Amino acid sequence: MTARIDVRSRLRIFDFEGSLIASGREVWTALEPEIQAVSGAYWQQWLRCFADERNWAPDDTQKMIDVGAVFLRNRFLDTAGTAWIESIERSVAAAYAKDVPPMALLSMISASDRAALEVLMRRVGAENPKLPALIDTLMRLSALEGDITVEIYNMYREYSAQTARDVLAADFRDSIGATVERASREGDALRIQAVHTSASARGMLGKASEVAAAAEQSAVAMREAAQTAAGLIRAIEDARQEVEAAAEIATRASGQAGAAVSTSEALSDHAKSIESILGLIRDIAGQTNLLALNATIEAARAGGLDRGVER
Repeated sequence: MTARIDVRSRLRIFDFEGSLIASGREVWTALEPEIQAVSGAYWQQWLRCFADERNWAPDDTQKMIDVGAVFLRNRFLDTAGTAWIESIERSVAAAYAKDVPPMALLSMISASDRAALEVLMRRVGAENPKLPALIDTLMRLSALEGDITVEIYNMYREYSAQTARDVLAADFRDSIGATVERASREGDALRIQAVHTSASARGMLGKASEVAAAAEQSAVAMREAAQTAAGLIRAIEDARQEVEAAAEIATRASGQAGAAVSTSEALSDHAKSIESILGLIRDIAGQTNLLALNATIEAARAGGLDRGVER
C-alpha cells in the first residue's frame, strides 16, 4: 500500500512555501528530549477511548512507545521518505484487522500532536519568533499524517472488498461448475434434439410449401370456376331470355297452328266435296265414253251394212 502513496504530490500541497522539511527538523530538535512523552500520548488516547479493545496490538506499551518515537523521528527528519509511511501502514493494518475504525487512529494522532504542541511551546518559549512557524509545521505534518492514514485505511477496505468479491466469485464458480457442466450436457442434448426438430421442421416446411402450392392451384381453379360459373350464369340468363322469346314465338305459332288446323279441316271438307264431284264426273265420263263407244260401234255396223248393199 505504501508504494501507492504519492508523498511528493502531497508535499507540493502541504509544503506550499517549500520550508516544511527544514522546519520539521527544527521541530524534532525541540521535541527530541521529550519524544517518549509525545509518543506515549498516542497510546494513552487509546487507553482512554478503547481500553476494552487494547488487545488489538500484542506488544507491550513501552515497546509500542519506542516504536512510536522512531516513527516521529522519521516523520520530522525524513518527511519525503517512506519509512514513516510504512509505520502508518503497519498501524492501519493492525487496526483494520481488529475492526478499529479510522477515527480512532485520527484521535490518537491528534492526542500525540497536542502533546507535541505543549512540549514545543514550553521548550521554544512563547517569546521566540520562530514558534509560530514551528507550530504551523507541526499542524501541517499532523494533517498530512491523518490524510495518509485515511487513504491507507481505505486501501485496505478496497482490498478486503476485492478479496471478498474474489472469494465469492470462486465460490460462485465452484457452486455453479456442476450446474454449468450439467447445463452443457443438457445443451448438447437439446442441440441434437434441435437438429432433429430442425429436420422435421424442414420436412414440414416442404410439405407446407406443397400444400401452399396446392392451395394456390386450388385458388386459381376456384377463380377459374368462379369465372366459369359467372359465364354459365350469364349463358343461363341469355338462354332464359331466349327460351322466353321462343316460348312467346311458340305461343304465337301455336295460335297460328290452330288457325292452320281450322283451315286444313276446311280444305279437307272442300277436298271431300271435290272428290265427290270428281267421282260424279268420272261416272259421267264413263257413261259418256260408253255411249260414245256404243255410237261408234253402231256407226261401224251401219257402215258395213251400206257396203253390203252396194255389191
